[in-house]
Amino acid sequence: MSTKTCEYCMREFLTKNLQRHYGSCKKKDVTLIEKQLEEQREYYEKQIQTHKDQLEEQREKFEKEIESLKEQLTEFKTQLFEIAKQPKTTNNVTNNNTTQNQTHTNNRNTNIINQLAIYDLNKDQITQLAYQHYNLETFHGGPDEIAKLAARFLLTDPVTQKPKVTCTDISRKNFKYVDEEQEVQVDPGFQKTHDLLKEPLSKANIQVYVNDLNNDDKYRDQWKKNDEFISDQSRFSDKLIKWMV
Repeated sequence: MSTKTCEYCMREFLTKNLQRHYGSCKKKDVTLIEKQLEEQREYYEKQIQTHKDQLEEQREKFEKEIESLKEQLTEFKTQLFEIAKQPKTTNNVTNNNTTQNQTHTNNRNTNIINQLAIYDLNKDQITQLAYQHYNLETFHGGPDEIAKLAARFLLTDPVTQKPKVTCTDISRKNFKYVDEEQEVQVDPGFQKTHDLLKEPLSKANIQVYVNDLNNDDKYRDQWKKNDEFISDQSRFSDKLIKWMV
């Protein structure tokens, strides 16, 4: 009887059995996953280039606006000089409000600095931690367990147990962190941190799926569900906030 070779694992099968083999060929799954990741990489590279082009256009636009403002400034120099010579009046109410607002902002920043560990995240460190803690329980737990893992192990200092990032405005999804200069920085929409977490978690998710010899269609569906969640910045940050509180 005629035989054919599986192009993924290079094993030979009777022609009539080859299609059935494809349904359980682990090498096929890995190949398709790698192909999908490569397509995603190419897509994001194109997106990055598009954003770079847009930023360049914005830069040129702003430079033109700056030149225009400089010209206006030159025209108003005489008027501004005359205004500057006039006696100055102090508005105590305005000054008091400004001082109070500045004090409130400083106090909030101090609280954030005291609550957070230094934001020293890098992709290699996150990849190592993801491989270490992402297990079958996380895999089957789906979005909730993945978000919990990220909050407890990837975004928490192992020594002080302080979080490295916090959400200061849930409705607007404004996240903040403390840089190495002890300055409070903003991560709008969780974009910066999500970009660091996405690839390591996606790879850990694949690793658990591929390494389990008992995986089947149910496992494959769970892998896809997890991968979609990991890639979705909005859903990911929503779940993560639950474990940050």
